[in-house]
Amino acid sequence: MFCAISGKPPRTPVLSPVSKCVFEKDLIEQYIQETGNDPISDAPLSTDQLIVISQTPHQFAFTNAVNSSTMNGNYSIPNLLSSLQNEWDAIMLENFRLRKQLDAFTKQLSTVLYERDAAKIVAANALKEREQLVQELNQLSLHLGVDEVEETQEQAIGLPQSLIDQLVTASKEYVNLTKKNKDLFVIPPVSGLVCKDNYKASRSSMLQSGSRIQSGLSKSVVFTISDDSGVYVVEGDKNHRLEINIEDELEYLTLTPEEDYLLFSTTDNKIGTYHIRESQKHILDTSSSEIILMQSHEYILNNQFLWVDRNGKVGYSSLDGSNTIIVSQGGSQNFTRAALHKDGLLLALVQDNSIQIRNLTQFEEPPTVWSIGKEIDQEGPITDVKFSSNGYWMMVSTAHTIMSFDLRKPVGTLAVQPIGIRSQILDTDLSGKHLMILQSGKLQFYDFVKSNKAWELKKEFPLESSKEHDLRSLKLSYSESGTAAVLQTLNEIQIFSFI
Repeated sequence: MFCAISGKPPRTPVLSPVSKCVFEKDLIEQYIQETGNDPISDAPLSTDQLIVISQTPHQFAFTNAVNSSTMNGNYSIPNLLSSLQNEWDAIMLENFRLRKQLDAFTKQLSTVLYERDAAKIVAANALKEREQLVQELNQLSLHLGVDEVEETQEQAIGLPQSLIDQLVTASKEYVNLTKKNKDLFVIPPVSGLVCKDNYKASRSSMLQSGSRIQSGLSKSVVFTISDDSGVYVVEGDKNHRLEINIEDELEYLTLTPEEDYLLFSTTDNKIGTYHIRESQKHILDTSSSEIILMQSHEYILNNQFLWVDRNGKVGYSSLDGSNTIIVSQGGSQNFTRAALHKDGLLLALVQDNSIQIRNLTQFEEPPTVWSIGKEIDQEGPITDVKFSSNGYWMMVSTAHTIMSFDLRKPVGTLAVQPIGIRSQILDTDLSGKHLMILQSGKLQFYDFVKSNKAWELKKEFPLESSKEHDLRSLKLSYSESGTAAVLQTLNEIQIFSFI
């Protein structure tokens, strides 16, 4: 038998009925007097509960022999022996307590270290989830790679909260309404191309496209011609003339989706609207420079239109000309193009070497910037930007390349392999999955092939037109009635039908 406290054979062994361990009687009694508990189980224990264990002669002799060096060797000084024995017992008790505390501390330390490691894992997972959420938010909001924007004198004013609430609510509704709308455009299954109309249009503004998504995807084109006060509208293989009374020389001209208003800017930087049925013109006082975008959404704030000038000044004006809200006063930057996302919230402002993406409801926030040589891994300049009708793609044209970026994926991820081009006379359907290019005397149609994420030439038509340096613009127009291509040169506008 060995004492559970001292680890030596006890002289007077006793048994604890609580922990079922054997102890030296003096040691256990002293421990009980100090704590009132069993040394092993820490359960309550009194000295009356201790059970004295009788020893056999062999055990007694063994115990006496083990302790003889301490007891018998000093029998001549019993008082010293008793004192040393008491000190020994005290040391054994203290040693036991220290061992017990060490065990407890070891367990606590192990628990703390485990909890610390677990906390680090949880924190790492939380950070990872946060990064993923931020990345997804950036992708859904075109958060695109954020870059620092060069300092300008731009002054943002911003939309009033009531208009922001309308804009956000209508945007969500429109995205849900048009989520499953598919583009009806297909490459015409024909073998020929014929010019059905040819207009003299030496003073016509650059061709602009109008579009509808909610009521069936379609694209229209509007333009003016020389010596005629009317406006011509091409929608599919049909075109018609609208009688208007705008005497100013137009620089920008487009049509609202409902075809009830013309939106225009003049060469002397005036902005106006023209109500077609009522033949009523409204000129707005906006103090803007050259206009690069005018657009009225078919659903979101459709009683107003958005306009952007070359200096980055942005505003919303009512179609009847009664009210204008300045979103941003612009600055010293020089923008060449602008495009509005289908959600009506995101606005792309294009410079030669970068694209700024801004949220119209948070215009005071720094823009997201895509730059040539970084997010756009091509040589500049940037010539055009378009958003697809599903809202997932951003198509970027440069001097020699067309790229389509997937806005749902990490920054710079291409949805389609870039395609090299030799001409800027091109257009796409609203989905961004069909491409029309006029180059090398041929009108070429390309399809997006999902299996290899590349453009594939599907059909081409010989098209002998003006000299290449005379070409200004090419627009695709289609509806349920058919398809047409509208080509603008320095002096003419030609409408081609497929036969």
